Amino acid sequence: MAMYLGGKSPIGIQHELFQEIRNRIPGNQSFADTIAGVLEIGIDSAYRRIRGEKAITLEEAKKLGDHFQVSLDKVLSQGQSSDQIVFQNQVRAGTDFAGYLDALLEQTLIFKKQGNAMVYFDAKDFAPFQLFHFNFLTRFKMFFWLKAILGYPEFTNMSFEDYQPDELYMRTVHNIALNYCKLPSTEIWSIDTIHTTIRQLEYVKYAGYCKDPKSLITVFDEFEALVNHLKSQAEQGRKFVYGTKPDEEAGLFHLYYNETYLGNNTVLVTSENQQQVFMNYNVLSYLTSGNTEFCRQTKQFIDNAIQKSVLISATGEKDRNRFFRNISIKLSEARSALLA
Repeated sequence: MAMYLGGKSPIGIQHELFQEIRNRIPGNQSFADTIAGVLEIGIDSAYRRIRGEKAITLEEAKKLGDHFQVSLDKVLSQGQSSDQIVFQNQVRAGTDFAGYLDALLEQTLIFKKQGNAMVYFDAKDFAPFQLFHFNFLTRFKMFFWLKAILGYPEFTNMSFEDYQPDELYMRTVHNIALNYCKLPSTEIWSIDTIHTTIRQLEYVKYAGYCKDPKSLITVFDEFEALVNHLKSQAEQGRKFVYGTKPDEEAGLFHLYYNETYLGNNTVLVTSENQQQVFMNYNVLSYLTSGNTEFCRQTKQFIDNAIQKSVLISATGEKDRNRFFRNISIKLSEARSALLA
């Protein structure tokens, strides 16, 4: 019997249960392996439950609750308080990075299943959902995150060329990119959105973590390909996997250019049944809240930013070309400076 408790969404309950469990598992343990062991199921079956692709049964929920000492009453009550803010996907040094990526994938799957969903993204940096189309660029970002942000001990003396991402990481990020392409989104960018990645490239080079200049050349090549792909999506007004064309599942892509301020990577998701805000902090982690008033104010802020921005997707060809031309110039200048 699949789990359905109270008036909350079963997928939402399942997600919150796994989030509670994730917070109780040491960072050196694989989240999926641990769940598989407790439920006595295969690793693939565990992943399907974690991602919301398969509903857990009441018996499984009880077994998990008993093993990890998680109160199902607490899970059911989460989100009922109008003032609740949750530390969601908090990444600490030495924790399981695979678990972090799994949580991102869970979110895209949950959003995709919600009726009339719309993702609003106030961009300070390129969304990871977009860059995950590009293997070498993704490898660079992971190296930077694991070495400079999370401080994994094994990265202390490691160069970029020595780093080979776990196949599980790459499989997960490809699924994240695929699912994000199916979600309609409204995104607000500025010309400075490109700067975060450029600063990360500068850090890796000048800190001596890149031994072969060809590595940086490849990162820049894929960074340029990402920019061109984003322009193609803006022209179509649809999102699609790099190297393909929009299909019937392609999510709408509303891209706005704002000249007045740099965004803060806040995400607001709206659907028929709920709203949820995700606020980025500490580079990778985020806070989330479904507080009605908080979501209303966030939506009001985003709407105000949109009114002061220029729509450059599907229409606005002149402004779109100017925006992406300026980004390409900044990218070319950074390439010349770092590869000199």
